[in-house]
Amino acid sequence: MPLTVRGMFGQGLATLFDLERGFFHTVLGLFTRPGQTCREYVEGRRQPLTGPFKYAFILITIYAIAVNLLEVRPNLPGVESPDEIEVKVYYLLNSLLGYLIFFIQIPVAAIQRLLFRSHGDSLGETYAFALYVFGHTAWFSTFFAVTGWLGQIWGPPVLLLVTTAYLAWAMTGFYRLDGRPPVLRAGLMMVVNFVVTNVIALGLGTLIVWLGLL
Repeated sequence: MPLTVRGMFGQGLATLFDLERGFFHTVLGLFTRPGQTCREYVEGRRQPLTGPFKYAFILITIYAIAVNLLEVRPNLPGVESPDEIEVKVYYLLNSLLGYLIFFIQIPVAAIQRLLFRSHGDSLGETYAFALYVFGHTAWFSTFFAVTGWLGQIWGPPVLLLVTTAYLAWAMTGFYRLDGRPPVLRAGLMMVVNFVVTNVIALGLGTLIVWLGLL
């Protein structure tokens, strides 16, 4: 079969978004039964799921594109009118930090494994769960960006609550917990994720400005 630009473009998109191997199946599973979907993957029932690394990469890319194309204005705490440099740093960090999730989630997964050590999951299994769940929350972030809610003063706190509730729900299914969902532990994991992410963001932002890259 001769090569065509249209055919190559279509094949590239299909490969990137894993359409033939269950990308939409993974999306549906993580929206309707997140914990069980993650558990199926770590227990070896991986067809037709898209792997956690690739899934997180796709969703983070979608979020980064949405934020930059829509030029979502940052609502920076304590900053009423961010200057041009602060806005540029904000957009750059939003693009970079998303991809740093693959490194950020390693210590986060280690702490989560410690909190649920009685379940006997390995660091790799917990890391897969973290990538799936925190990657999937990019859907929520993208929705808030598209609707303009991310730029509202109440947007980030509400997004944090939604993300925490989703994490608690996912943990309940993943660890097969009966009774109340692990809200406190989910909240703690969100705090850990927030602190690690912002420490890295602060360091990168300071370095970028200090080096005069913007």
